[in-house]
Amino acid sequence: MMRAIRLLIFFILSLAVGSCMIPVNLNYETAEIREKGDVAFTGSLSQQAQRSYELKDTNWLPEELGFGVRMDVGVGERSNLSVRYENTFISYDLRQNFIELQWKIALGKHYFDPDNELKIAIGIPMQFYFYEGYEGYILNPRLYFTFFTLSQNFRLTAIPKAFVIYDYFVGSNVGFPLFGFGMSFNGALSTNLEKWAIMPEVGILGDESLSFGCGVVFKF
Repeated sequence: MMRAIRLLIFFILSLAVGSCMIPVNLNYETAEIREKGDVAFTGSLSQQAQRSYELKDTNWLPEELGFGVRMDVGVGERSNLSVRYENTFISYDLRQNFIELQWKIALGKHYFDPDNELKIAIGIPMQFYFYEGYEGYILNPRLYFTFFTLSQNFRLTAIPKAFVIYDYFVGSNVGFPLFGFGMSFNGALSTNLEKWAIMPEVGILGDESLSFGCGVVFKF
């Protein structure tokens, strides 16, 4: 247990070094709760597209590309802690840094029943966005609905979520609270879901942003 906590602290510190918010809407997670002391690492590549109204016909235009990593640690019988970092290319000379700290909890008294086909968990993450001259904070509560019995090699997860956003431009002393709702779906595919998985995911935030990407998770 102490080894897992030390790994988590080291991971947070290593990500914190480095230098208009693009909310991260893809999670590459399921409702799975890891056993106490277990650790998992995830790497991801995400692409976001924005609606364009400049032309007569509304089009989806690809814009931001993000590279991310996440570490999950089992800390109790029904809960996990995780830390995630993503670096997003907003333009050729501007990159957005994103850090998320999340507490995930299993819901329902039958969660660990082996015959339970649908497992549900709640995530309570705090997100931090920053680049030169800008800081943003998001409270991003979400639910994970994972179907565990579709196949031995596949799990489908739906993730509805809310965004409570606070924008802050350094030096202006002015903040802007915003609210939004998002949804994403992912599939975990593997020959051994207990050890590793490939996780393609697609998500939408309001009617303005479409995201798609793929993650790879390894469990220890």
